Amino acid sequence: MRKSFLVIGIIIAVLTSMEAFALRNIIGQEVVFRGNATGIRISYATDNAFIDNVDAVCDVHNTSILATGTISPLVTDTRISAVDGTAFVDTTDATFAADLIANVDKYLVIEDWNGYEIRGWIKAQGTGETLGAELIAVANDRDFSVDTGFWTREAGWTIGGGKAVATAVAAKEMYDAAGHLTSGGLYKTVGTYTDAGGTLLIGFGNAYKFISAGTAVVTYGTATGTTSRYYGSSFTGTVDDISWKQVLTPTINGVTIVSTRGGATYNWDSKETWFDYNSFVNPYTYTIYDRKLITDFADGSHVIEIYDSSGKMLRGILKSVGTGETLGADSLLGWDFTAADWLCWSGTKTNATTITATGAIITIGRYNTFAALGALHKITWDRDVTDGSPMLLSGSTTVGYATGDAAGKYVTCGGDRTWYMVVNDTSVGNTLIINTQSCEQVLTPSANGVKIVNIKNGTDYNFISRASGWTQNASSYYVIVKKLR
Repeated sequence: MRKSFLVIGIIIAVLTSMEAFALRNIIGQEVVFRGNATGIRISYATDNAFIDNVDAVCDVHNTSILATGTISPLVTDTRISAVDGTAFVDTTDATFAADLIANVDKYLVIEDWNGYEIRGWIKAQGTGETLGAELIAVANDRDFSVDTGFWTREAGWTIGGGKAVATAVAAKEMYDAAGHLTSGGLYKTVGTYTDAGGTLLIGFGNAYKFISAGTAVVTYGTATGTTSRYYGSSFTGTVDDISWKQVLTPTINGVTIVSTRGGATYNWDSKETWFDYNSFVNPYTYTIYDRKLITDFADGSHVIEIYDSSGKMLRGILKSVGTGETLGADSLLGWDFTAADWLCWSGTKTNATTITATGAIITIGRYNTFAALGALHKITWDRDVTDGSPMLLSGSTTVGYATGDAAGKYVTCGGDRTWYMVVNDTSVGNTLIINTQSCEQVLTPSANGVKIVNIKNGTDYNFISRASGWTQNASSYYVIVKKLR
């Protein structure tokens, strides 16, 4: 009897040890990623688990800092192009320039003196400043040899003798009423100025910078409006031989900016409305982060937790980055509404492509269109309808399509494998005409996706767990990635 108890005890100990070992391989030790994932596609079908369209990036508060510093406008110049399509930052600060150039593909945050920020991904080092065309196209309006009416002058400003002249100007300005600037664009201005008293400022829309007397004085500014301005504060002096050109690319001390890591859209990721692009006294603070993407952790030793809005979780281990989306057979190939396998709950099958209804909701469907529970499908169709409505598929998961929308959309099958199409307005006679449609299971993820396994470094392509009631096909999820023990 004692031997039996001893054997049982050994077995329990072994099983407990094995369980503990398994738990150590599943329970995350260190959180390495937190972030929101919008538009993520998920397949949790048996032996075919993966995620795709993963554009989520790690929250900055959960990311290591690669470089940080302060830039004083009193000492160096920071130049920012914030217009979409031509986003970049340039600088005369040697330390800032070195940090920018050394951190291509990393995430830059610039904070102004009031706490407002602009953010974006560093794309590449600049290759040299290039300028757009002269914005003040007529030479007479640049050298003031003739008053053409281009410049609107408030009290105290005159044009004569080949100059714009300010005489004891008190909070008055000369400006280009037509407006030739683009808000957010960076501009390089050149001018010759004299100063017999007071202060002269140059305005880039509604943002101003001080101007010192001199010949061919260069000033950079980011436009916050469309108007070029010269503003006098108790100012007496002249303005002459001016030039206004947009800066299109940065010098070798600057970098181009994109909105996504490795992207080709030259926009800032985010721009707070009240960010001060033209501070001439208060400093900027910059921070460069090593922000990660989910695909960076696809090595078989990181667990991903995907939370819906109610906090329920889908959980698996990131195995490897996808190599390209592949699709299964079209389950709607050769579709024909008049066939018996298309059930019309309301409405009338007019012909192979048309359903009609008067004063009723059109509802038509086909059983077993979707491959399996949890399988991801790519849906395309081209339709005409007398009144707008969603298409419902797989357990009432709604995928909205505009009339005539033939672009592909994705849906995860949630149990009911029936394809439903609905026109849901009963106030008019409805006609639904389908020109083309297809439904194909997605078998493998793209290079922007990751295959999922259920044990560390495993080869069984399933998720570890899926909470009961976890919401599939949500527009966004909160994602946490942990490094496994």
